[in-house]
Amino acid sequence: MKNKIPTANHCEHYRMTTHRDRFLAKMNQVVPWKHLCAFVKPYIPDTTIDCCLSDTDRMLRIYFLQHWFNLSDWYILEALHESHAMSAFAGIDFSCNAGPSEQEITNFRYFLERHNLREDLMRTVEAALQQYGLFLSSGIIIDASISSLPRSSQNTEDYREFNR
Repeated sequence: MKNKIPTANHCEHYRMTTHRDRFLAKMNQVVPWKHLCAFVKPYIPDTTIDCCLSDTDRMLRIYFLQHWFNLSDWYILEALHESHAMSAFAGIDFSCNAGPSEQEITNFRYFLERHNLREDLMRTVEAALQQYGLFLSSGIIIDASISSLPRSSQNTEDYREFNR
C-alpha cells in the first residue's frame, strides 16, 4: 500500500502504510481537534510568550500520542524523530522545523494538569470515538536494550569471550 500522507520527499511513495499510520489517520479523522483546541485556549494567558502554548493543536496531538503509546516526555520526543507517522500526525516536518523541545512538552503537560483539563480532554476523545462505534485498547511495547549483569552472576568464560 502506498502512503497517503503528503510529503515533499518523492521517494516516500515506496513507504508501506503501517498499522500506526492507519491508527493515526483514524484518530486524525475522528478526534474533534478544533473543539479540543477551543476548550484549552481560554486557559492560555494572552501574554504567553511560550511557543508551545500558542501552538495548541500540535501540543495536544503530542500529548495524546504520549497517552496512546504510553511515552514519557523524552520518549515522545525521540518517537517524533523516529516515526514518520507520529511526526506527520503532530504536524512536524523536521526538515523545516526543530519541533518542540522536551521542556516544552513537559511544560504543556504540566499546564494541562495544573488546570485540571486532562479528564475533560480524555472524556471528549472517548465520546468522539464512541460516536463512531470505536474504543481504544492498549498494550505494552518493550524496547530492547543490553545491560551488564552484576559481576557475581556473570559466566566469566562467556563474558570474556563476548567482550573481546
